[in-house]
Amino acid sequence: MYSDIPYTNKKAVAILRVSSGKQEDNFSHGVQLKHAEQYSAKDCGGQPLELVKIFTLTESAKESSDRTKYIEAMKFIAKNKIGNVIFYMQDREARNLTDLEENERKVMRGDFILHYSYDKKCLHRQSPESDFITRALTVK
Repeated sequence: MYSDIPYTNKKAVAILRVSSGKQEDNFSHGVQLKHAEQYSAKDCGGQPLELVKIFTLTESAKESSDRTKYIEAMKFIAKNKIGNVIFYMQDREARNLTDLEENERKVMRGDFILHYSYDKKCLHRQSPESDFITRALTVK
């Protein structure tokens, strides 16, 4: 599985998101950071990634237009040609289809690979369509 990942760029960004202070207990930024660091160092199929920046967000992912810090992170990723974006879990990425669809387009173009450190999963251009469909089902 991991040997098929088309790595051409090992630079990675971790986006650590909680929607409110209430989530700090279950999905704290610290817990997410620990998983992102461990995943990028060795759990990504034996392919260490270079974690170049960590974005810590406390904002809802329900409405794409309201995600100012997330938008800032995505601009950084594009500007710096980051090849890997790490989220803790799929539901930490987005709670709206707009952002999921945009990220899927970026993955399919080969802009970056999406990683989910808790689940030790990733999505890349060669991932089966069923993996993208399953991801879309996490939107609530």
